[in-house]
Amino acid sequence: MKKVAILISILVVALFVAPGLIGFKARNQYQEIIIGMQQAGIEVVSNDYKRGWFGARAETRFKLALPQDMGVDGFAITMHSDIVHGPLSPDGGVAMASIETHFTIDGKPLFPEEQSRVLKSRITLDGDGKTLINF
Repeated sequence: MKKVAILISILVVALFVAPGLIGFKARNQYQEIIIGMQQAGIEVVSNDYKRGWFGARAETRFKLALPQDMGVDGFAITMHSDIVHGPLSPDGGVAMASIETHFTIDGKPLFPEEQSRVLKSRITLDGDGKTLINF
């Protein structure tokens, strides 16, 4: 009985410590994505990442250029991400992070509110990921 109690205690401690440790890795993955976008020619205007123990919030603003013959310089779009650190995913299973992202232009939703378009991403423990678009 004593061994079971010790094992359960270790498991509980691990489940509380793991999200904080995973948060560092999740932040690095996010920053690598932003760097990749910059390398692809997308201008990052601002990048704010607030990491907590069990999750994080990220807000990144991009300026997208349009062809000069359109007569407009371009526009800014903001990506808002709510990140839940693993190892337990809110959708069930195990993941490094689960992310819900939506976009705004000048503070207004990119898509009408009633359509509630959200990108849902799940980053696995090895750093790979999948994104689903809720249409």
